[in-house]
Amino acid sequence: MGHRGGRRPLARALDAAVVQADSHGEPAQARKALTGALRRATDQDRRAAEDGATVAPTPVAELARALAYLVELCVRTGDEQAARDAFARLAALAGTGGPAVDPAVDPAVAAAVDDAVAEARAVLPPG
Repeated sequence: MGHRGGRRPLARALDAAVVQADSHGEPAQARKALTGALRRATDQDRRAAEDGATVAPTPVAELARALAYLVELCVRTGDEQAARDAFARLAALAGTGGPAVDPAVDPAVAAAVDDAVAEARAVLPPG
């Protein structure tokens, strides 16, 4: 499947969310857009797997970066529970409650997920 400019839709949505939140000062709108993009990517991956399609799934590192930024946006918009829910999805990518990223198989992906988890953990309120 070709992607405009060689970039996947989730990566483009993440870039747009950063601009929306940081440059335009609209974190709520950025959160809404990024949440939708994550839902579409997840749904597309699920449908492809169910149909036995040969479409490559959304890269794990890309999902991790998007989820980490979603955690930040949820915190910035005052929704601590949504931030914790997004963090739980991110942690699942790291292997705590979901499909593990095996560092022996792909150390770069494992490092990217670990970095995203650390960034998200840093913005979560204690509790």
